[in-house]
Amino acid sequence: MTEGISTFAYDSLESIRKRLLDLSSRNALLNYKFPRGKCLQFIDTTPDILFNALNENVVLDLVPVPKPSDSEIKKYYGIDEKDKASVKDQIPSVEFWAKQLGYQTNFELDENCSKDSLIVKDNNILQTLLYPKDLETRLKHIRQQAESSISETGSNILYITIGFLEWTDSKDSNLKRLAPLFTLPVKIEKKAKSKHGGYDNFELTMLDEGLLSNVTLHEKLKNDFGLELPLLDDESTPEDYFKFIEKNILAHEQAWSIKRRVCMSLLNFTKQAMYQDLDPANWPEEHSIEQHPVLQQLFSKVAKESQHHSFDSEYEIDEIENIHDKFPIIYDADSSQHSALIDAVKGENLVIEGPPGSGKSQTITNLIAAAINDGKKVLFVAEKMAALNVVKDRLDKAGLGGFCLELHSHKSNKLKILQDLNEQYKQFKQYENPSQIHLIKNKLEFCKSNLNQYVKTINKEWGDTQLTAHQILSKATYFKNLLNISPEEVLIDNLNVISLNQEKIHSYIDCGNLLENAYRQTRDQCTNKKISKHYWFGVNKVNLIDSEKSEIISSLKEWNKELKAIQYLFGELFLLDDIKLELVERVVLDTKKLPIFDEEVSYHLINDLIEKVDLLSKYTDLYAEINKNYSGITAVFSKAYVNELNSHTIQNIRNLINENNTFDKTITLDDIDDSISKLEEIKNALLDLKPDIELINKNIPYELKIVFGYSEENFSEMELLVGHLKSLPFDLLKHRNEIFDESSIDQFILDFEPIFNKLHLNYQYCQSLYKIENLPSVEELELNYKNICIGGFFKYFTIRWWNARKFILGMNKNINTPFIEIQDNFPKLIDFKKNIDSSNELNEKYKILGDMYDGVNTPLDDIKTLRDWYKGVRHEYGVGFDERVKIGSAILRIESHLVKSIIEEYDRKVEPKLNKTLKLLHDFSALYSTKIKNLSNLHQIIEDGSEISRTLMSLKQLKIEFEPSFISKQISLSDIESALNLFDANMLNLLKFNEIRNNNPILSTEWNFDDLMGEINSREMNRAKKTLSFLHIILDSSEIIKEKFTQISDVKNYQNFKRVLEEISDNFKNEDIFRIKFKNCSNIDEDWFNQSKISFSDVIIRNNLALENEDWIFTWSNYYTIKNKAENLGLRSIIKKLEDGVLEDCSVVNAVQLSLYSSLAKYIINTDTSIQKYNGMELSTMVDNFKNYDNELVILQRKQIASNAASCNVPVGIASGRVSDLTEYSLISKEASKKTRHIPIRSLLERAPNAIQALKPCFMMSPMSVAQYLKPGLFDFDLVVMDEASQILPEDAIGALARGKSAIIVGDPKQLPPTSFFSTSINLDEANEDELVGVEDAESILDSVMSLFKTRRLRWHYRSRHQSLIAFSNKHFYDSDLVLFPSPIQSSPEFGIRYKKISGTFNSGKNYQEAQSVVDEVCQLLLQDRNESIGIVAMNSQQRDEIEDQLELRLSQDSILQGLYDKKMGSDEPIFIKNLENVQGDERDVIVISMTYGPLQIAGKVFQRFGPINQGSGWRRLNVLFTRSKKRMHIISSMSSTDILSSESSSKGVTALKAFLRYCESGFLHEEKVTGKAPDSDFEIAVMKALAIHGYECEPQLGVAGYFLDIAVKNPNNSGEYLLAVECDGATYHSAKSSRDRDRLRQQILESLGWKIHRIWSTDWFKNSQEQMQILLEKLSNVIPLIDKNITDLDVTLSKSLAKENQYALVFEKVAENLIDFIEVNDLVKYVDSRNPEKLVSVKISSNFNNYQDGITHSNSPLGQVLLGLTIGESSALSLPSGDVSITVEDIIKS
Repeated sequence: MTEGISTFAYDSLESIRKRLLDLSSRNALLNYKFPRGKCLQFIDTTPDILFNALNENVVLDLVPVPKPSDSEIKKYYGIDEKDKASVKDQIPSVEFWAKQLGYQTNFELDENCSKDSLIVKDNNILQTLLYPKDLETRLKHIRQQAESSISETGSNILYITIGFLEWTDSKDSNLKRLAPLFTLPVKIEKKAKSKHGGYDNFELTMLDEGLLSNVTLHEKLKNDFGLELPLLDDESTPEDYFKFIEKNILAHEQAWSIKRRVCMSLLNFTKQAMYQDLDPANWPEEHSIEQHPVLQQLFSKVAKESQHHSFDSEYEIDEIENIHDKFPIIYDADSSQHSALIDAVKGENLVIEGPPGSGKSQTITNLIAAAINDGKKVLFVAEKMAALNVVKDRLDKAGLGGFCLELHSHKSNKLKILQDLNEQYKQFKQYENPSQIHLIKNKLEFCKSNLNQYVKTINKEWGDTQLTAHQILSKATYFKNLLNISPEEVLIDNLNVISLNQEKIHSYIDCGNLLENAYRQTRDQCTNKKISKHYWFGVNKVNLIDSEKSEIISSLKEWNKELKAIQYLFGELFLLDDIKLELVERVVLDTKKLPIFDEEVSYHLINDLIEKVDLLSKYTDLYAEINKNYSGITAVFSKAYVNELNSHTIQNIRNLINENNTFDKTITLDDIDDSISKLEEIKNALLDLKPDIELINKNIPYELKIVFGYSEENFSEMELLVGHLKSLPFDLLKHRNEIFDESSIDQFILDFEPIFNKLHLNYQYCQSLYKIENLPSVEELELNYKNICIGGFFKYFTIRWWNARKFILGMNKNINTPFIEIQDNFPKLIDFKKNIDSSNELNEKYKILGDMYDGVNTPLDDIKTLRDWYKGVRHEYGVGFDERVKIGSAILRIESHLVKSIIEEYDRKVEPKLNKTLKLLHDFSALYSTKIKNLSNLHQIIEDGSEISRTLMSLKQLKIEFEPSFISKQISLSDIESALNLFDANMLNLLKFNEIRNNNPILSTEWNFDDLMGEINSREMNRAKKTLSFLHIILDSSEIIKEKFTQISDVKNYQNFKRVLEEISDNFKNEDIFRIKFKNCSNIDEDWFNQSKISFSDVIIRNNLALENEDWIFTWSNYYTIKNKAENLGLRSIIKKLEDGVLEDCSVVNAVQLSLYSSLAKYIINTDTSIQKYNGMELSTMVDNFKNYDNELVILQRKQIASNAASCNVPVGIASGRVSDLTEYSLISKEASKKTRHIPIRSLLERAPNAIQALKPCFMMSPMSVAQYLKPGLFDFDLVVMDEASQILPEDAIGALARGKSAIIVGDPKQLPPTSFFSTSINLDEANEDELVGVEDAESILDSVMSLFKTRRLRWHYRSRHQSLIAFSNKHFYDSDLVLFPSPIQSSPEFGIRYKKISGTFNSGKNYQEAQSVVDEVCQLLLQDRNESIGIVAMNSQQRDEIEDQLELRLSQDSILQGLYDKKMGSDEPIFIKNLENVQGDERDVIVISMTYGPLQIAGKVFQRFGPINQGSGWRRLNVLFTRSKKRMHIISSMSSTDILSSESSSKGVTALKAFLRYCESGFLHEEKVTGKAPDSDFEIAVMKALAIHGYECEPQLGVAGYFLDIAVKNPNNSGEYLLAVECDGATYHSAKSSRDRDRLRQQILESLGWKIHRIWSTDWFKNSQEQMQILLEKLSNVIPLIDKNITDLDVTLSKSLAKENQYALVFEKVAENLIDFIEVNDLVKYVDSRNPEKLVSVKISSNFNNYQDGITHSNSPLGQVLLGLTIGESSALSLPSGDVSITVEDIIKS
């Protein structure tokens, strides 16, 4: 026994099971009491006649006893015709009057019908014993009860009961009870009012559910009396059944009897089927209940800690691999829905909490489709028919409804099910796999991947900044627009954006703040408030101290002293008042250059030569160059040859070098000698080879002559040709044939070779043993071999064996071979013959070998060799028409004797000489290919006129000409050419040199430059250069020095002049020392010193000013210290802007942030490719593409799932034999073809389970139909999905759970608990609570598994088109956890809550006045004739009935209303009227709610009895009630919130009821419609500021819960409406769990609510925010306000309704603009409250309505009471739970 079974609480299972079967006397199945008003007995029929009529599907009219007319009454009683009053009092009882009419009025029927019975006359009626009106009332009530049961539980409770067992508890008891025996499920339908005085007629038909046995009675008799009540079968008739009971029951209990009464009853058989289903004995061992994992958890005796304490977070949908294949959807699914689907397909046990309007049914639809796609079998269970229908309808629309089998008990029509199965079988072939789905998936994934990459990147924290790229881009744009400065102007130096973090960012910001403060303090000490005018501007000393200050002052004074001294000396020497630094530096520099006296300098010629410096320089240069060139010439030519050179000789040499361009000029005389020798050798070798080649050429075919020549190419071709000739053996030359040149022979060889190999395998053996020359056919060989192999002794008596033996012996080659050996090896001969035949057939097929074919002796190797040779030749020479192809063809055809001759001649003569010649050619080319051109045709040297021959002649000529003239053979032609150029240059230089000497005798006299043969006079050259250098010094001196030199005539003057100059130099040196000292101790700016470049006087003045204000140096130092820190941080650009005054009106901190965030943004844009490659247009287009592909994929996935589901095999089963033996599809097909007498559904399911599940992988059933139709253990589902699980009792659910491997439990613990429709009181008082397992104590199956299963909540709310409709439930019941999408219309008559307080009274469970007001409200809605669905809900069934009666009466009085009502009833969402208990699952546009409860009398006290609201689960009922509407709730109440008394002990339901009424009255939910949250980013701030400039007010972060719009732009003309939602790609955009949520669903939902969405992408905003604003403004200018449209529509609608009764018009008062002194009802008031004094609020005071969201408050509301009577400017306090709020009136507008 496993651990699970050993801990299984069997007693708890039995306890749960007993709840399903009530064996007490309270149960109508044991003790039927014919309840008044809830049953209907029939007369004048018999059990069998009635059964047969119904069983044959006869429609029976339920007929009343005709009510007597006045004349009939008078006639019967003998009353005077004039006495009208007495007629009414004398109406006879129905029983009495029926007898008068001839009816058999006894309810106890006869076994056989009497001849006078009306049933004989009309078999289509069923007679009642009621007058028409009473019958109508009774049937209406019964029908309503039956329909309510079907709607709420999916169970039919309406039966025709034929016969009752009258029994007693014991033999001593006189208390007799009646138990129903034979029950038929039926339905009643209303007919037209055509008979019986205008009352409704009804008809009765039998449902196709089969007969139901009274199992409760069976168990009672079995347990208490030991009697076995027979169970019904489909062949039973009432009388047969009664006789069986008489025999088996009444025979043992004499006092008991059968009562043949027929009654229409409301009976509950649902539980008894479940009771039987949960009997462990009914389950096969392999599917036992106790072994089921889920049930083991539910019934475990061992307590385990809950593994699931909270809702699981959604999956990262986009990260799941192959999600479209594994987890497809067929309808839109947000991430919470898709996550639930994924868990389900994975096979996890899961609870899905589905709050109101969260898309629960759509999630189930997607889940079922995905499971079917995964090949899973699904059991979908729900008690309510509506829950199953919604899912089935969705699957139908998706084309997947055919895969679902509806077996909800009331829908189980046998013929319909059979036809549906048969039709689905035919449809299987029609489902096709959509061809485009893979393409669409790829496109969708491409868009998704790119968008996700962008979103992830733009919202990922960038580096260590703790900021996303979106935030950085937004901040950069914000500060750029704020400061109106280009970020490039304030860039931070060396900013390492990669290493930026928050600490560093704040250090920059803090530094900017400090810098700004220091700057403003220092600026105040400056002239003209300019920082550059500060006396100590330029001192760059940080953290200055006193000692440093003293040093700076001292050094400045010393420097100033030296400046003054220099200025004085210049004035004395040069008579100047002011000087510049440049002049001083030049003079000092010139002083340094002045030389000491040198006797070699020709001082006496200075004045003569000062103007001839260039001429002297040229003279000395020519002298040096002439001697240098002469040395270069004699390095090539001999001196003797040089002396003989003339221009004619030089030109001849040049011509000889340049005329022949064959040689490279690097060739030397040695090269020329060597090349001449080698060329002669090559020529001789080729001449030696020539006769041999010519001999071959004479005797070969024409095509081959081109091969035999003298070039290297010819040598290669000859070698190749001879190689091919040698490659074919000589003996095969004669077998050459064109067939070997055809590619077809390759296939022949490929086919022939394996056969040939097989032939040779047996050839030797067969040849030695058998005569193989003329073998018989294979057939003959095989036949004789077969005959010889006959076994047994009797073979010797058969002729066949002896003939075969003779035949085989005749094949024998050697008579001495034993027969057994011949016989045993005969199969080898057969194989040999088969291969011979195959070989012959192959040869015949190809007809290619001709004589070469010789069967087994065919020379295959020779054939292959020949083919390979042919292929080799063709491979080398090709195919086609060029010359090489001709060579190849000639080789293939060449005569055999020529082949031998060519090979012999080539090998003997040509090849030896050829190798030697080739070597000579290669060697020469290797040596001289770069020095001698055109060596490619070396072989032409044997031809006298060839180019190479001419080259040889040129080489010889060069040798003759140059050999005697040069000093070395290593000299090249380029060396010779260079020497000739030097000779030419020297001739020219000599001309110039002599010209200077002749024209300037002073030069030739002073310096002796006569030696011009390569040897320079060094002494004379040195003297000339020293003089020249002195002249250059004078020329390079300043003008002031030059001028002073003209005044110096002797040595003394020169020395004095030089002394003063040296004194100036000394002072300037000291100035530099003290200036550097001042600079070093103060880190002075160069600008301070640069003033000396312009004026020494200005510098001295500035120094004096600084010394006069020496204490201000500390202020400056403090500023510089901070500035230095800022500069070190890189803020130089910002400091410059600050000091230039550009930031005078701006914050330095903002400039710092502009620089930081712009640098970051620019870096991100430039480096991040995923951001860089997209702009807004591309992203928007990609989003649009994503939406389109996603929508398209959803459609295609429907087809894909259908195709996948239809790909399974449908078992045919047993298709022949008796009908009772047929199974699977064969049975279905047979039954579907029948018209009547179909097998029961349970039997069908038992005999065709596999085929049905293949055709219908999803079963849709109620818990009862599961027990009723699915045999335990026969159907094994992969997945059980249970909807509305909060309303399913544990005992009802267990049977369904036991049939699945995993379970998905869907429901909402905050909505209705299980209905008490059929529940019996369960007494747990006697049970030991400590012994109970959780499931016993659980309220519902949802409650049972919440702690055991993984749990998910569907968070997105879709239903309400205005947030006020769900806000109350979200806050009070769901902890504000739902995702609500805000409405763009905050105040509109079309949306929100309408509250109407009336004076009604609550008596006897009804509120007549309130019902009347509800009917008025509904009639108003009908007369508007708007496209809105309507639902009406009351707090109890009595009020529901009252509203229904009043509405029916009102409709009957007004044909226009009736027509409008009928129109609504014919729509997809007809009008419903329900009570609080059965409205769950319904939704309508408008829900009209009757609060029902109120005072007993007008202005009386409201008793605190609110029915089920007072119960512990009362708040759950209210949660359902308040969440049914999509557009509006109309609340009609006879009580106010103050009438409800609540305390700490009050139930949550009462407290919630009071809070809701308070919400309706005040409009306050203790939270605003707008969040009041600060903008989420700098993007929002920037956009809001820009829009404000253009007159648009914005609300940031608009929303209620879960989702908030970035920016909502208000309509300037209507504060209750938003024109546009502006969204960016920031945190909200990134917060989506999937790309579908982010890029499609959210916007889709918002647009469905009426929003216009405009998205601004971060990259676009950063690149050009102005352009984006223009686009936004243009879009805003084109938006059409919704309110105007809605009001127009409403006005048109109301104008139509005014033609009808005015009392029904739903009037919304219009507002006038006349100011009055005080506030009255119907005034429009504008006020502000102390919570938000800048916000002006508009509200209208009404006497009828209260909807604060729409700007309407009731005069009795707390706000209305405060405002009434106030005047403009007055204030009053409004008390709220959060505290008092001051209200101040700003304006009053009269209506």
